[in-house]
Amino acid sequence: MSLNIPESWTLAELKQLGKIVTGFTPSKKNSQFYGDIIPFYKPTDLDAGYEVIEAREYLSELGASKSRLLPPFSILVTCIGATIGKTGLSQAICTTNQQINSVILEKYIFSQWLFWFISSPQGQKLIINNASATTLPILNKTRFSELKFPLPPLNEQKRIVTKIEALQTRSTTVKKELEAIKPLLNQFRQSVLAAAFRGDLTKDWRSQNPDVEPALKLIQSNSDIVSNYLPISWCQALVGDVVENLKYGTSKKCRYEIDGIPVLRIPNIVDGTINHSDLKYAQLPDKEFDKLRLISGDILMIRSNGSASLVGRTAIIREAEKDFAYAGYLIRLRPNKGLVYPEYLNLWFSSYEIRLQIEIPLRSTSGVNNINSDETKKLNIPIPPLQEQKEIVRRIESLFKLADNIEQQYQQAEIDLETLNQSILAKAFRGELVPQDPNDEPASVLLKRIREEREKATAKKSKTKKTSSKKQDKQLGIPGI
Repeated sequence: MSLNIPESWTLAELKQLGKIVTGFTPSKKNSQFYGDIIPFYKPTDLDAGYEVIEAREYLSELGASKSRLLPPFSILVTCIGATIGKTGLSQAICTTNQQINSVILEKYIFSQWLFWFISSPQGQKLIINNASATTLPILNKTRFSELKFPLPPLNEQKRIVTKIEALQTRSTTVKKELEAIKPLLNQFRQSVLAAAFRGDLTKDWRSQNPDVEPALKLIQSNSDIVSNYLPISWCQALVGDVVENLKYGTSKKCRYEIDGIPVLRIPNIVDGTINHSDLKYAQLPDKEFDKLRLISGDILMIRSNGSASLVGRTAIIREAEKDFAYAGYLIRLRPNKGLVYPEYLNLWFSSYEIRLQIEIPLRSTSGVNNINSDETKKLNIPIPPLQEQKEIVRRIESLFKLADNIEQQYQQAEIDLETLNQSILAKAFRGELVPQDPNDEPASVLLKRIREEREKATAKKSKTKKTSSKKQDKQLGIPGI
């Protein structure tokens, strides 16, 4: 580690700051170890925040003496595996499993300071760089205890923590405000769709285009629903009224090897469009491929899935997917382009109203939710004149693009906020976050005091042990030397 630290700071090995304890996991075959008294932590229980907030299991009082108890304000650090460096600050007496090394600090070391240091970029780098260079990184107890930390004076430790906590509080508030944006954008998108499919979004357009031929003159609908809320130039129809055919996909096994016909599957249906990142291929007979060949404007719909929210999700086929095929859990809808604009139909399938039509009566077989082609044909859809459909799509896409831009901005803000948090911690442990006070007792003196008190405690313990031994010898009649 760099020696570029303030004059009043010093470098100290972790073992100089406290006692290092490696955790212990009792066998679950022995039920006496598991009760409801002592929290027992594993790496998955160490929250990224200020304290450990969840204990997955508890050790009973009976087994506590064998479980290496830790006092409150111990520092818990994962020292093995992918989560190496994950840190927690205990708030009560607890114990851990063997994947965690803990530090029981001396009274002259501020626990919150060490927690934040290990959580900082410098602390994480220190742990990673000293872990064994194997497939599974490990930082054993000896190497962990020898890690060298830049130690400030005790009063400065407290000032650093106070400043970090104040900034973290503000950061948390900002993070919550950012997290509230996504659901608001989702609500906005659904509000746009709702306004679009009841005619509100293009009300001004209709007043400017009064001579457009009403949809009812084009579509002979089988729908028995009478919608009083629709504009007079619209009609209520069934999906079966506006599509030429619906067809299930292939049951042929697909592979990632680029050999044969690209076959679209459920993972390729993402947010109304086709995603090519998880594409598979299959060898299809010419006759089958002719039936499944996709053309621009086709709609693919998920017809079967364990998740009800995915059933009925659609994506529109563009030129990039022309001549692809599709798998058996999907249905291809081929719109009659003289009656319905494909983009309009695709957007309709993402609206709240169609979700209600699909999810409420959804059938489940052995945990798999299904909608068949006949049920798909009977879904009700509001149909405006074709020219208005295109205007609706244009306006929806324009508003959605605005929402997408805002979403990108808030996602970048979340990244920037995390970067700022790490920058604050990095600055704190370079001695740049709070000013140094010349009246503070230097950290080197603090270390000396810890060492002297340890030596006194060791001498006292040794003297007590010798006195006890002599007393025992006398009782047994053993002559002194």
